[in-house]
Amino acid sequence: MTPTAAAGRTMAAVAGRWSAGLMAAAVAGVVIAPAPAVAAPVPARAAPVADCPAPVNQIVAETSWAQLRLAPDLAWPTGRGRGIAIGVIGSGIDAAAPALAGQVAAGADIVSGEGFANTDCLGKGTEMAGVAVARSRPGSGLVGIAPDATVVPIRIDEVDGRRRSAQLALGLQVAVSAGASVVMLAGQVDLTDADVAAAVRAATARDVVVVVAADQLVGDGRMPGLLRVGAVDAANRLVGDYQPDTVDVLAPGAAVVTLSANGSGEVVRTGSHLAVAFVAGLAALIRSAAAGLPAIAAAEQIKRTADRVGGVPPDPLTGWGLIDPAEAVQVQQDVVDPGVQPGPAGAARIDWNITLAGLALVGVLLAGWQWRAAVRRSG
Repeated sequence: MTPTAAAGRTMAAVAGRWSAGLMAAAVAGVVIAPAPAVAAPVPARAAPVADCPAPVNQIVAETSWAQLRLAPDLAWPTGRGRGIAIGVIGSGIDAAAPALAGQVAAGADIVSGEGFANTDCLGKGTEMAGVAVARSRPGSGLVGIAPDATVVPIRIDEVDGRRRSAQLALGLQVAVSAGASVVMLAGQVDLTDADVAAAVRAATARDVVVVVAADQLVGDGRMPGLLRVGAVDAANRLVGDYQPDTVDVLAPGAAVVTLSANGSGEVVRTGSHLAVAFVAGLAALIRSAAAGLPAIAAAEQIKRTADRVGGVPPDPLTGWGLIDPAEAVQVQQDVVDPGVQPGPAGAARIDWNITLAGLALVGVLLAGWQWRAAVRRSG
């Protein structure tokens, strides 16, 4: 090993130890109490970016087939997600959307390494938040599956590659440190990347349910606490290209009504990211209804209570079937692994002022990854 490489490894190790200390400080800032999460005041919406879609203000009065099929209201007597924070790693979330008022944290923009993620130019993060936590409003048929939960937006690059993977791994750490009990990921998740795989394992080990789209997953995603989701239409036909044995559960992902970014309206969208949001919302419902139920047990509960769609579950293409919120919240204690210690799910109240504490380590961690990449190239 060259002296330069050795020095690089030493500095990377120091950066890792420093960032770990910052992360611990961020975690210490999370207040654990039975009160619900409270979002920070929302700053004025930034000026529109030229490449952002035009604002949408139309309201969809009809209740979508997805909500009628899943009937989340049947699950709400046991809880509506109160006290649960859902990390949303993607394009950010438009906190100015009326249906999300008071539910969106300032979050963290990992792309720039500074600032908030409570705006959304591209719209996917806001669409996911709408499916998961939107509150009902007059004239609209839309309501999220867990309307009393809150969301923590973490912005990362849309373009797949090593830079995005590094940001995704860091985003998972920041979301978990901010107190998320559930994290949903938009876009590709490359588990062949060692940092991404380690971050997912670390999140589930910290008692967090992680939800990803099965058609966006690269590598073996069979991990306890990780849910791989397939999207279906109203006829239960798969939407997207899925390899055998890559789907755990199904959720609606076609012609779904949800929120529009850059406006106050609603849109009809298709995509597996919407199915991910339904499952993440259900995980929030379960963790709200059964405080102390470990993440791994909650994920297993979602699978084992799903309605069969294909053959004997788990079917190679449809997994355990379509999620069933009303059945899933009836938590059976025999699914709890006695070796898994209950975490703080269902009891986290977040001081949104500390969500940017994670940004204090963004530059440090990214610098560490850059050092490691340089070392690999030179060594």
